[in-house]
Amino acid sequence: MIEIGVIIPFYQKNRGILRRSLESVLTQTGLGRVSVSVIVVDDGSPISADEEIEGLVWSPPFSIDVIKSENGGVARARNRGLDHAGSRFDYIAFLDSDDEWPATHLIDAIRSLEGGADFYFTDNSRQGFHASHLGQSNGPMKTGLAHQDILKNRLEVIAPNRMAELCLTDFPCQASTTVFRSSAARDLRFSERLKYSGEDVLFFFELACRSRAVVCNPHSSVQCGTGVNMYFSNLNWDSENYIYIKSNHLKLQIYIFNFRKSNIRLFCLNIKYMILCAGDYAFHLLRSIVKNGKSGLARARGSLLDLCDI
Repeated sequence: MIEIGVIIPFYQKNRGILRRSLESVLTQTGLGRVSVSVIVVDDGSPISADEEIEGLVWSPPFSIDVIKSENGGVARARNRGLDHAGSRFDYIAFLDSDDEWPATHLIDAIRSLEGGADFYFTDNSRQGFHASHLGQSNGPMKTGLAHQDILKNRLEVIAPNRMAELCLTDFPCQASTTVFRSSAARDLRFSERLKYSGEDVLFFFELACRSRAVVCNPHSSVQCGTGVNMYFSNLNWDSENYIYIKSNHLKLQIYIFNFRKSNIRLFCLNIKYMILCAGDYAFHLLRSIVKNGKSGLARARGSLLDLCDI
């Protein structure tokens, strides 16, 4: 029996969003001897997880646990799920509470992981942003991902160092698209100091560095929803949290600089993006002060304090 744990951090303000995500888990096909254990971490959500799962039938091979916690952000919620999972599962999958999987997501991932990969991910679409992340004109498929070796089943095999580079340059894997071998990342956790952006980039960068092989399935796609999202809901220059997103971009590069497992190419990319992020942050820092006066100064000061929390 193959056991897979599905970790869902949950904080939503509208009913029915988590339910649709859970239904996409329950409609997974071709599982055979695969046990699927869903771990929902209710991160102080205004809509109760218990209310969302009411009436759903959890019979073998599916089961569900709900963990209640005070609101602490997506990184802490995912970490709570990973702690709860422990070493019980062969594989771990992430699913954000407003996202939906295609029906073969888990079995496609398991086939790749059983073939020797440690890290699997797919394409994704996001309403209002892109129909295909990998297929964007400036996306990962256009900048080198498609030039990797192609298997007979049309999957892309990516060397770990190459995947680490892609995490820095294009970040091809949204969390809900990923499934990984738990033994490859038993002690790996999301940085709770990256509250506004980058916690997923750092996690999957480190996972890539630990993996023997990474497999991308560009022919499958996860539908990313429009629920509460700290990052995408603040991608506006005048958003109160935009300056914090910029400070977290720079903080991420500092964390990667201190990772100390990078090759020379990764090191040079890291330095390049650290300089770019520093310049971008400085621009928005000054813009916030000039445009918003005292409130902008308060945001700038808060983002500087956040940046110093390394």
